[in-house]
Amino acid sequence: MSGDADAGAGAGKTLAVGTAEADVIKLKIASMTSDNYPVIETAKTLSSSGFKLVPDIVAGGDSGGSNSLMNIFLERLIKDGNAAPPSKR
Repeated sequence: MSGDADAGAGAGKTLAVGTAEADVIKLKIASMTSDNYPVIETAKTLSSSGFKLVPDIVAGGDSGGSNSLMNIFLERLIKDGNAAPPSKR
């Protein structure tokens, strides 16, 4: 019977923790516009995930602008340190 008592205590603790967390979420939602809460929580999760949301380089279609493919290629070469002088033959 000791196992049943331990299981009941564990279930009670889980219920208490879950209820407390739900109460905190309700207070957070009440403190702001309810539409903002999911956005804020999503942003927190994404920022802590380490997932890269913004690319290092953006390739655009403009002609001769700072995002032309040639500029991006040259930037990569310089950034990676691979811009070796041409070999003399």
